[in-house]
Order: sequence, then C-alpha cells, then structure tokens
Amino acid sequence: MTEPVVAQSYHRQLAAVLLADATAGQAREQHQRLRADEAEARRRRADVTEQEQRRKAQGRRENDYAAMVFAALICLTVLGPYLIGHFAIRRTSLLAPDLRVFDGAVRGLTDHFGPDYLAGAAAVTAVLAVFLLVRPWSFRVSSVVIGWALVAGLVAWLLPLTTTKWHDAEQTSVTKLASTAFPFNDRFYSCDGYRYSINWSAGAVGGARSEVWQIYLSQAAGFAGGCNRIDVYNGWQRVGVFTTGDGDTFLSGRWANTDISVGVFYLNTIWVSVPTRNGGTMRFTLEGAQHNEFLLSYG
Repeated sequence: MTEPVVAQSYHRQLAAVLLADATAGQAREQHQRLRADEAEARRRRADVTEQEQRRKAQGRRENDYAAMVFAALICLTVLGPYLIGHFAIRRTSLLAPDLRVFDGAVRGLTDHFGPDYLAGAAAVTAVLAVFLLVRPWSFRVSSVVIGWALVAGLVAWLLPLTTTKWHDAEQTSVTKLASTAFPFNDRFYSCDGYRYSINWSAGAVGGARSEVWQIYLSQAAGFAGGCNRIDVYNGWQRVGVFTTGDGDTFLSGRWANTDISVGVFYLNTIWVSVPTRNGGTMRFTLEGAQHNEFLLSYG
C-alpha cells in the first residue's frame, strides 16, 4: 500500500509543479503582451504628437517665409526703414545726437539718410530675428538657423555700421554749423545782410577751418517801422546783438565794410560799418561783436 501512496504523492507534486510552471508562463506572456501594448500605445502617442508638431511647424514655416518676404520688401522700399529710423530709432541711444549739434535743422537729408535707413533696417532685422527664434524650434531648423544668422549679422556688422555712419553724419553737421550761413531769413524778419566767408590757414588760432560770418539788420520784437537791431553770427551761432534804444533804424544797402579779398586780416581788423536813418553810424569789428562791443556815433 505504501508504494502506490508514494506514487500518487509524487504525481500530485509533479502536477502542481507543471501547473505552477504553466501559470508562470502565462503570466510572463501576459506581462510581455502588456508591455508590448504599452510600447505600442506610446509609439502611437509619439506618432500623433510628432504629426501634430509637424502640422504646427508647417504653419510656422509658412509664417516664417511670409515674415522674411515681408521684411525684405520693407527694406527694398527704402522709405519704410528710413521713416522707422528717422522717427523712432533717433529717440534711442543707437542714434544718440552729438551734443555739439546745437541746432537740429542743420542735419541735412542727404547726410543723415544713410544712417536713418540703416537704423530702420536694423530694427526690421531685429524684429524678424525674434520672430524666427520664438519656440517651438522642432522641424524649423532652417528658420532657426536664419534667425541666429540675422542676430550675428546685426551685432557684428549692421549695428556698428549704423553708429559709424551716424557719427560721420553728425560730424558733418558740426562742420556745417561753422562753415555755412545760418538761415536767418527763414526764421526772422530782416532788412539786409552782409557776409564774410573766411578760410583760415593752419597757422591761425584754432587751426585751419572755414567760417561764415554774417551781419543781419533785423527787427526787435514788438518794434515796427524798420530794422533797429543788428545780429552777428559765426556760422549758425549768434555771437553778438545790438539794438538801438531811441527808435533809430539802420539803412539797408549802405554797408561800408572791410574788403578781405586782398591782404591779410584778422577778426579784430575786419570792420563793419552801417549808417542809421537819424544820421548815426554803427561801427564794430567781428572780434568786438563777440564781446558786444558796438559803437554807435552821431555827428
């Protein structure tokens, strides 16, 4: 009886082992299927995400291209960047005014057109670069590369060129303030005027330079009946002024001034003389005018 019982016990143990092994195998297969299903689900989600990113990137690339074309057209119009530079960028430190330019009207269109245009083009370039570099960057490699290239070109070339051209234009304006005549008649009433164009040699005080001295017969504010005032300008800078105090007025077209076309002269030897309606004579030198040394004599 013992031997059959042992055999039965052995068979039961073997069956249990086989059942456990089969169960473990099923569990492994089920776990592998679950992992495979999860991997497939992740892959599908990744595909959906990639497709969505590609779809969005396609729209962004189209906008990138449109923005680049639009920026190029603005720059090609010339007027667009110029207006941006002239009215907007001049208010920034990029086109900081030279403190020696005390009258902004001297800034000529031709002198400052270049830096105004370049400043406007720099602004357009900066806006375009920011637009291209706004994320996402996925599937927009060309746009991102162009954006960084624009930043590099802006920093390394366009901005330095703009400031250099602006400083050159401002220096031209500084020179014009001394070497050209002040537009007196465009701003004030004048009866007459006289002008000295002086080219100083290198040995002169202050070095070689060109100056335009002007004497204008003008009218004091509130006065009527002629010109009772003399304004003396060196370039665009008013250096002297005299106003008669008794209502007397100066006669136009009656100058008796030093002729500097021959000989050697200095500011203190260049005399200006103009008569008045009441028989007086105004005399002064260009040097004296700078110190308000005017002599009005009668008789």
